[in-house]
Amino acid sequence: MSSRAESQRLPTEVRVDGRTTHGTGEPNFVDLVDVVTLQSMMDSFYMLTRIPTAVVDLEGVVVVSSGWQDVCTRFHRTNPETCINCIESDTVLTADIPAGESRLYQCKNGMWDAAMPVVVGVRHIANVFTGQFFFDDTPVDTEYFRAQGKRYGFDEDEYISAVSNVPRLSRSTVRTGLRFLTELSSMISRQGLLALENARLYEIEHEIAQTLQETLVVLPAQVAGIAFSRAYESATSQPGNVGGDFVDVFHVIDDTVCFALGDVSGKGVDAAVITSLIRTTLRVHALDGLSVGQVASKTNRMMLRFTETDSFVTLWFGLLDTKTGALRYICAGHPPALVMASDGSMQQLKGSDTILGAFDHATYCENVAFLSPGDRLILYTDGAIEARSPEGDFLNEEGLVEVIRNLNDLGASDLSQGIMDAVRAHSHGVLQDDVAILTVEGLELRAAPRDVTFT
Repeated sequence: MSSRAESQRLPTEVRVDGRTTHGTGEPNFVDLVDVVTLQSMMDSFYMLTRIPTAVVDLEGVVVVSSGWQDVCTRFHRTNPETCINCIESDTVLTADIPAGESRLYQCKNGMWDAAMPVVVGVRHIANVFTGQFFFDDTPVDTEYFRAQGKRYGFDEDEYISAVSNVPRLSRSTVRTGLRFLTELSSMISRQGLLALENARLYEIEHEIAQTLQETLVVLPAQVAGIAFSRAYESATSQPGNVGGDFVDVFHVIDDTVCFALGDVSGKGVDAAVITSLIRTTLRVHALDGLSVGQVASKTNRMMLRFTETDSFVTLWFGLLDTKTGALRYICAGHPPALVMASDGSMQQLKGSDTILGAFDHATYCENVAFLSPGDRLILYTDGAIEARSPEGDFLNEEGLVEVIRNLNDLGASDLSQGIMDAVRAHSHGVLQDDVAILTVEGLELRAAPRDVTFT
């Protein structure tokens, strides 16, 4: 049997949300400590001293080990009865060892072991072990082990040979080794406490960011003159990350409605805070009656002057006259909007403005288009066109256009979710990036010839 952790796992182990737990709901040793580095340290320690070591959790699961002897791996831990002795020795005989101390004891299978507790905060989560040795000033009771081997059905010659290979250490060597391993267990305890505190801080930060994110995709139940819907999905390939996608729809004045869809770079609280600031800035300046270009320019300057990070944002921002269908918009580094007519024909609303947050004196040019009755305007973030199939094929703009054409029978209130379902289906539910979609349709538009050609 290998001495590595996986070969020593017992049926008591359960995986919950990527963490190893035993029904307590608390992180286990492997969640708090760099197990790979610890394994390397223990291997080096054994090569130098020939003293076997291990870390065993409180239910007897060997997490890391080095130098374990055949008498244990081939015999004691493979036999159900003697394995019970191992687990009892590893758990019962090591209970209540004060933090920073060690306990030397003879295990129930006749070998000498020592344990040092790993205590994270006030919680005892594991023990550092050294063991499977004999003292060199005491004769090995071969007859005892011969009788034990017979009792448990071990091959006598192989078992006694394995016993004879167990290290025999001087008491001074053991004392020195125990001092080192006691300090090691204290260091592991401190590392575990730091990891636990970091994990708790991360959970708090994530909850704050998640709350902010949720506010950035919530829209009013209705806005006069239009029907609209939105859909939002977080990246499934990066669980726990909160992104900077946002969407907004609000009434400005008289027959004018504003809508925006943007994507702020970065993840977490910083991105969510910047996203909230951008959304508020867009609203304030739009309600002041500024043009879409002026609103974008002021938002760009705000980002550069009042945010300390190197964040930037792609933005599609527009003002729609719900009577005439006049749509004034800017497209700042964002994927072009799509307009689907009632007959299923599709056109793009492009723009060539730079992203926000990159250049202090950037200017943003207003584009004008006209929506006709039955037209549906679709905005989306790049996570939609970058959705990737299991074979690695992106949905891309052409694929998204085809998806929308196939959903021509859906009204504006259902179209966003229909598109999102198709995006998820293309990626088999694994999204590499957040996806936000907004669909808008004018309900009171007057039929009028278009005087703007879509490109």
